Parts: sequence; C-alpha cells; structure tokens
Amino acid sequence: MFLTIFVTTPVVYSQFNFADWHCLDVGNYTTISTYQHNINTLLPKLANQALTSGFGHSSIGKGSDKIYALYNCRGDLDKQQCHDCVKQASQEIIERCPTQKESIVWLEECMVRYANRSLYSLEEEIPYTWGFSTTIDDNPTPELYPIVAENIQGLIQEAAYNKSTGGYATGVVNIAVLDELYILVQCTPDILGSRCERCLREAFKSMAEYSDWAKSTPLMMFYPSCHIRYDREPVLLNWGCPSLSILASSHSN
Repeated sequence: MFLTIFVTTPVVYSQFNFADWHCLDVGNYTTISTYQHNINTLLPKLANQALTSGFGHSSIGKGSDKIYALYNCRGDLDKQQCHDCVKQASQEIIERCPTQKESIVWLEECMVRYANRSLYSLEEEIPYTWGFSTTIDDNPTPELYPIVAENIQGLIQEAAYNKSTGGYATGVVNIAVLDELYILVQCTPDILGSRCERCLREAFKSMAEYSDWAKSTPLMMFYPSCHIRYDREPVLLNWGCPSLSILASSHSN
C-alpha cells in the first residue's frame, strides 16, 4: 500500500452541490436594517473577489453594523467556477439564515461565512458537519478509515507546510488491484502551518466518531477552517455525487 499525489483537470459544473449550513446563536438583526444592507453589499463583493482568487475575505460598515465575511473554494476549481460557487453559496446563506448575525454555509465545492467579528486568520473547528455516501458497494472492502489513517499524514503535511499548494492536497491509495481510495484535505490559506495541521488532525479525529457507523462507505468532514474527504471514486471527478447524504450535527433555524 502506498500513497501518491495526483493531479486532475477541473470539472465544469452547471450547478454546485449544497452540503450544509449553520445559523449561529449569537444574535439577530432586523430586516431593512444597516446590518442587512451591509450583508447584501458584502456577499456580492466576495463573489467578485473569487474571479481572481480561490480564497478571500472582506469587511464593510462600522461599529455594531460592521460585517466580516470570508470564502474558500476547493482547490481544483478554476476562477469562474469559484465565482459561481461563491455566488450560489451567498444566496444559500441569505435564504437559510435570514436574520442571524453569524452564519456559515458549505457547498461541496466552496464555503462562505460572515459574522460581526473578524474571521480572518482564525483556526476554528465549530460548527462542523459531516457526510457519507449511501452508494451500495457490490465489492465490500475492509473499513476505509484505518487505511486513510495510515496514509493521510503526508497529505496533512503537504497542505499545512507547502505554501505553494495554498492549503490543498490530494492523494490516492492503492488498496488492491484496480481498487483505489482517493483522499482530499484542505485548509483555508490564512492558517497555513501548525494551525492548518491542527485543524486537519482534529477533523480526521472527528471522522473516527462516524467511521464505525458508516463502515466501509466514504466520509467527509467540514470544519469552518478545513475539510477532509475520502472516497472510493476519484474525488475531483465525482465530488458532486447525487448519492451523497449530509447529516448535520445541529442547526439554528
């Protein structure tokens, strides 16, 4: 069994895949308020930033109406895909958390969050969500989590300490002849180094809580600052699989 880094070309998406959201219980704003106006102004600004960078942050307003926002796109998306994903995520976050002062939404291809506090350069692990594949495996394999555990360390190091990767690394493990396991890890680029390593290690530990229940099915874990996925299919080519089932830890709706 060995680990190799792989590269593949971006996929053209006509639609991005919603994963989950959290409306944090830190206070509400009223409609037709300065706070709402600032959110509606800032989120399109993020989408415009995504045309030039896969990660970005910004703020607007002052005093109690100041808003901070941040986005991160999956490492294989091109600039147009990142823009479109951030735009869709921004629409989702407004619809699902219409009056919350702090919210986060994950699509499988990008993440958007906003708050009335600075979010940049923070390594945060709460809230989180996880998902699993409900695809029936005609050729069951041994439990996948232990196999990932044997091979993920190099990817974590690559994402955390190789600045040229922007916090993103992917790999493939040969399980058997014509049987492979694909792994993806990613941090937001503002926490590269030891904080990125910590986030990914904690995310992988959290996956262990569900690995026995999910048995040999693929898993993914989303934190605000990082995410991990392993899959029996090429992650970058088949990330948007309709058989993916999301289970949220909690919501404030």
